[in-house]
Amino acid sequence: MRLITTTDYAERAFGLAGAVEVLADAGYDGLDFSAFTEENYTDAHPESYFTELRARADARGVSFVQAHAPFHFSAFGGVENTPARKAAVIGAMRNASLLGVERIVIHPLHHLPYRDEGVAEQLFELSLAFYRDLLPYAEEWGIKIATENMYHRHRTMITHSVCSRSEEMVRMFDEIDHPLFTCCLDIGHTYLVRAEVTDFIRKLGKDRLGCLHVHDVDSEKDLHTLPYFGEVEWDRVMGALAQIGYEGNLTYEADGFLARLPQPLYPDAARFMASVGRHLIASFEVAKR
Repeated sequence: MRLITTTDYAERAFGLAGAVEVLADAGYDGLDFSAFTEENYTDAHPESYFTELRARADARGVSFVQAHAPFHFSAFGGVENTPARKAAVIGAMRNASLLGVERIVIHPLHHLPYRDEGVAEQLFELSLAFYRDLLPYAEEWGIKIATENMYHRHRTMITHSVCSRSEEMVRMFDEIDHPLFTCCLDIGHTYLVRAEVTDFIRKLGKDRLGCLHVHDVDSEKDLHTLPYFGEVEWDRVMGALAQIGYEGNLTYEADGFLARLPQPLYPDAARFMASVGRHLIASFEVAKR
């Protein structure tokens, strides 16, 4: 199991090239390209920018392995399923492929109030069509698409949303039925909607579960902080992953831990985060025996 981390906050502090260096020094095995800024999902940079970054990361032993498509929907007119949002996702797929990324996590469409009558099925069908429209680009660039389990915030209450129930994520995977489509289980999101994480992992199984978002939360906020700084029961999570024979990476989406610190502390904090990740991987290996 490789230890991967997102580039988001390290890139904000040091630029993407600087983030490669800082995260390589911290001891990670690979990187998750956070394609959130406009320059990361458009053609603002020439292709050589990304191919040179790929070579730099490879040389430092932290190849780009995973990516996350943009999801700040206010940038695309405030509505998820607009042509602008689709264009941004396609641009992110293209740039991620230039970095050599294996898979990109793309949120399902979850802009409507999920708890309203009939909306769950409407969003499922919209998401299904959205992913199917993206598959030709995945085939062209040789990159896997991963759906993610979401949540919805209704005023102060967190509720279920698209793929937040294991049955719905299984259905999404099975109906897409394509070798370039997989599932990303966001561990923190399972806790926010009170889903039973070990049951979720078992129902997906190793054939559907292609990747993870590993971070901790409390019962009220999507903190995206470091494991053991929230309420997730990590021994149970790693044990369930070992039980199904999970073959993917441990990918941090825990930049909220860095966000609370002054930027000069980021390199030391990144090293500490990597140590925690190595501990989780060791517990996974023990559970496999």
